[in-house]
Order: sequence, then C-alpha cells, then structure tokens
Amino acid sequence: NITTCSFDVTVEDLTVPVITDCPSDITIASGNTSCDVTVTWDEPDATDNCGIATFVSSSASGDLFPVGVTVVTYTATDVNGNISICTFNVQVQDLTAPEITGCPADITVSSSAASCDINVSWDAPLATDNCAIQSFASTHAPNDVFPVGTTTVTYTATDVHGNVATCEFDVTVEDTTPPVITDCPGDITISSNPLSCDAIVSWEEPEATDNCQVATFVVDHDPGDLFPVGTTTVTYTATDIHGNISTCIFDVTVEDNTPPVITGCPESITIESNPLTCDIAVPWEAPDATDNCSIATFVSNFDPGDVFPVGTTQVTYTATDIHGNITTCSFDVTVEDLTVPV
Repeated sequence: NITTCSFDVTVEDLTVPVITDCPSDITIASGNTSCDVTVTWDEPDATDNCGIATFVSSSASGDLFPVGVTVVTYTATDVNGNISICTFNVQVQDLTAPEITGCPADITVSSSAASCDINVSWDAPLATDNCAIQSFASTHAPNDVFPVGTTTVTYTATDVHGNVATCEFDVTVEDTTPPVITDCPGDITISSNPLSCDAIVSWEEPEATDNCQVATFVVDHDPGDLFPVGTTTVTYTATDIHGNISTCIFDVTVEDNTPPVITGCPESITIESNPLTCDIAVPWEAPDATDNCSIATFVSNFDPGDVFPVGTTQVTYTATDIHGNITTCSFDVTVEDLTVPV
C-alpha cells in the first residue's frame, strides 16, 4: 500500500548581474574640422550567479558623438531576466572658434574733393566653422561713407555654441585737398597821394572754402591799408583743419607820379650893367623845392650873385625827386648897357 505526499520547492534567481568597471563621465572637445568626435573608453564587464543572457550598450566605444551630452547605457540581463544597468555621460564641447578668411588689410584713401568723407569698398571676408555659423556681423559694410581720420572696422563671427572670432582692419581717410580761394584780386597799380609818399589801397576780399573746414584765413595786408611807393606783395593764406594750405598772391604797386613843387621862383630880372664893365653881379632870393616823397637833387645853372653879361640869360632851377619826377623853374636875367661911351 502506497501513500504519497508532494510539495514544490521553487528556487528564484533574484540576483541581478554585476557590471564592473563602468566608465566615468567623459568630457572631450569636438574636432577642429567637424562638429563631432570619436570617443573611446574601456568597456565594462558583466557577470551573473546564473548566467548572462545579453549585455548590450546604447553606444559603443569608438562611436562618433555630436556636440552636447549623450548618455551611454550598458544593460546586462541574466538568464532569469534580472537586469542591471551602467550609465555615464559623454559630453562633447565645441571649443573651436569660427575661422575668418580674407580679412582685408588696412586701407588708406583720400577724402573726396567735394566733401570731408568718402565711400570706401573692400572684399568682404568669409566665416566658416566646424559646426555652424550663427551670426557674422560687421560694424561697417563695404561702400559705407567714412569720415576723415582712422576708423576700425570689426567683423565678428559667432558659431552656434557661442564661440567668437573677430577680424579687424583700419580705414584711414586722409584730407589731401587744400582750401579753394575764389575771387583773388589781380595786381593793382595806383598813384601815390600828391601830399604823401604812399596811398590807401582797397580791393574786394577773396573767399576761402574747403571740403572739410577752413581753420584760418589770414592776410598780411588789409583793404584800406596804407601802401608805400613801390611794389608790395599781398598774400592771403587759407589753412584747413587738417593743415592743407592754399595761397592767393597779388602785387600792389604804388607809383609816385607827383613832381616836386618849386616855390618862390623869382620873376624875370632886368638890370643895368656896371658903368665900368659890360656885365654885373645879379642877386635874387633862391627858391625852395619840396616833394611828396623826397627831393633827390635841386640844381641851378646860375646862383644868386653870379656875374651876368649884357643881354638876356635864362636861369633855370631843376628839382628832381627820388623817383625821377622833374619840375623846373625858369626866369630871365636881362642886363642892359645904358652907359654911353666916354
């Protein structure tokens, strides 16, 4: 006779696999020419008290990783469905700044003759990046108007990850245009004042303009000034704010056309000869000579008290001023023989 008693013994595997040597987080820079990079690490191991069914990873060592944070997960599953995971972060940083090519060299130009600035052009540079350019801006664009002086032009390239590169060059605009003087007077010729050795001379003043601005406009003689006999050069000098100079030059010639003045010229003289000789000494008051400038010479062919023969003799005084103007004074001395023979 048999009797049985039965019961089940169930052994459950509740032990998860063990993953060893799980990598730590990895931080790495992207490539200089690409926006990703190959990342390698030592792979972890998985063991289990029963047995490993699968041991898989979301990414493998040697894979290409993009810029940013990628979570790598290793999953170990044993034969009884127990699971362990190992995770770590792969952070790829874009540390490569954009590259700007074709940055212009410094530029030097002259300003326009009609204005104090000028349009300046150049070939714009190019910007590239291992990832992507987010913005490429410039403080000035080709063909912008630049003032006289030095202006720095800056191109700024920013990539999608905030890396920045700049390109700078100077645009120097030089003012090489001198001022323009209009209505410069022609040479002036005028007679001196009859009462003085000079003359007041006037003229219409010229004007000075400049593509930038006139700093000073001066003259060494003003209209209405007193000019001496002779030739005086008048110079107007215009200087702009950048040191460029123009001049207007003309001559003022004052001529002395006034002859000397002889005063006290004697009247003609009639006198009787000496009873003992056929002549006589004749006196008179000598005249005076004056001039608006100055007397150079005042001469006479006879002097008071000279002996004159019978007959009529002309006495002439000649005054010559320093500029060659001549005045004469003449009178007759008549000696009469009224003595009868003895």
